[in-house]
Amino acid sequence: SRINTQGFDAQKNSTPSAYGLTANEPDNDGYLNDSYSLQLGHRFSNSADLSATFLNSQGNTEYDGYYDSTEFLQQVWGAKFGISPLGNWRMNLSAGRSIDESSNFISRVFRSRFNTERQIASWQNDINLGTKRLLTLGVDSQKDAIVSSSAYTQTSRDNVGAYGQYQETIGAGDVLLSLRSD
Repeated sequence: SRINTQGFDAQKNSTPSAYGLTANEPDNDGYLNDSYSLQLGHRFSNSADLSATFLNSQGNTEYDGYYDSTEFLQQVWGAKFGISPLGNWRMNLSAGRSIDESSNFISRVFRSRFNTERQIASWQNDINLGTKRLLTLGVDSQKDAIVSSSAYTQTSRDNVGAYGQYQETIGAGDVLLSLRSD
């Protein structure tokens, strides 16, 4: 898909800010976004399947202010594998990565960037303990990182979580017990 607009002059004859900056830029402030996505999947049998996804979006935004344009890129990749080793057990493995990059400009001169990345992985097991009972056990992981022209005291973080959940239908009601540790 493509979204493209030539825009309009967003702010005219602005008053200087406390820092002496004005946004008086007599130009049209446009926007461009090109994006595409892809999803593929295959079912090997009733007990195994594999799928993958990809999304890309990039473009630029123009505006009046200290920075007058931003170029951006967003991408997401993901894959999932599901298998039923036993009739009552379904296992799903998934992993993915996303990036979000942003570069800011003043009069077409690079001034700053803000780039983030996230990586995730998950292993989930659903075990049917009868027609009205389900036990779910899993582990997931997430890692975030940032690269920026601004200084941050923390530039990354990691998290690993383990969880369990028991569900049972009793008459017209449901019982749900769950526990998670990160």
